[in-house]
Amino acid sequence: MQITSEVNWGLEDFGAMGLMLIAAGLLLEASSRLANTALQMGLAVGFIILAFFAVWAELAVGIF
Repeated sequence: MQITSEVNWGLEDFGAMGLMLIAAGLLLEASSRLANTALQMGLAVGFIILAFFAVWAELAVGIF
């Protein structure tokens, strides 16, 4: 918002991104404690990151 006027985030946008980051971080922490193998950990991390980016893209531009 400081560089260009095309970005116009409000307080709710910052709150939504904050909640998404907190949720992703907590899920990553939980998956690291619950995973028994490196494969399980990799799959969990991959799914969490994929879900994060899918939600982010949907909220940003509505791809679905």
